[in-house]
Amino acid sequence: MPVTRRAVGDYQVLAVLGDARGSEADLAELRRLGRECLAAKPRLAINLRHATFVDSQTLGLFVELLREAQGRDGEVVLVELNERAMKWFELSGLDHIFRMLPAESALAAASGAGQAPPRIGAALERVNVERMVEELEAALGTATDSGEPSAIGPIDEKALSEIEKLLADN
Repeated sequence: MPVTRRAVGDYQVLAVLGDARGSEADLAELRRLGRECLAAKPRLAINLRHATFVDSQTLGLFVELLREAQGRDGEVVLVELNERAMKWFELSGLDHIFRMLPAESALAAASGAGQAPPRIGAALERVNVERMVEELEAALGTATDSGEPSAIGPIDEKALSEIEKLLADN
């Protein structure tokens, strides 16, 4: 999975190109780049405009990076999600966790606002990312050759409630 890096305002931007299928090497590289960006500035944007597939392992990594950013009073935002990537975030419920912006140009406005980034709260710090990834895989299945979720219809209610438990405050 090729990833490009650039700065926009106060944000470091990682643009994912092609499939984000979570191979060991790809995840390690994306984790390294994400942490490197967060070390430079605690505001990270992940551009998914050209992502053809985002698997549950990668979604889990995004949650991990968000947790690290918030630990440094920063944030991770998602920008320019294409329709396919948006579907995965909506099906997983993670569209309620991440701030999503329609374009990178919105990052410049967010940078100049001088406001602290929104915090999801203590629930995010308690998320067991490995378990969440397992629940997402069970709920969404694997991707078809075209990159679409193999799950048909709405997510099984049991799996969805398990994901919600992982993300909710107790």
